[in-house]
Amino acid sequence: MMNSQTLLYRFLSGIIIILILILAAGTVYAFFFRSTAQKPFVRSGTQPESTPDYSVPFFTEIGRIRAQTADSTPVSIIVTPVFPHIFSDQNFTEEVRHTIPAFRSATQEYFHSLPAFQIRNRSEESIKTDLLSRYNALLRLGRIETLYFEDFLFIE
Repeated sequence: MMNSQTLLYRFLSGIIIILILILAAGTVYAFFFRSTAQKPFVRSGTQPESTPDYSVPFFTEIGRIRAQTADSTPVSIIVTPVFPHIFSDQNFTEEVRHTIPAFRSATQEYFHSLPAFQIRNRSEESIKTDLLSRYNALLRLGRIETLYFEDFLFIE
């Protein structure tokens, strides 16, 4: 006849074996049957929230930038630059992601170099062209072809 310690030992051993089998089965299933869209470190790109669904994904990771003008009483400008981007070019995507702080700094320096009236007198396309040339000067592996603004606001 078995004592209670032997029964408890067999019971706990059985539970441990079941847990190991469940973990092994889950690992095998995840390795062989999960879709490629769920693999880690694969980014499919995002769309700007305020735009319609385009066939080309947009790079939106620069985020919202707050800059001040060169006036004696500075005017704050909020801008959110985005651009079409092909995420399958992993080297260029990595370069762009590493350059985000420089993009943000270049944007702030651009607006800080001009008084508010000059910025207001320029067309949005002119501002985008100026910023685009600054952004592309920071890149080595590719170029940004078009720049859009999700936000472009003056706060006085």
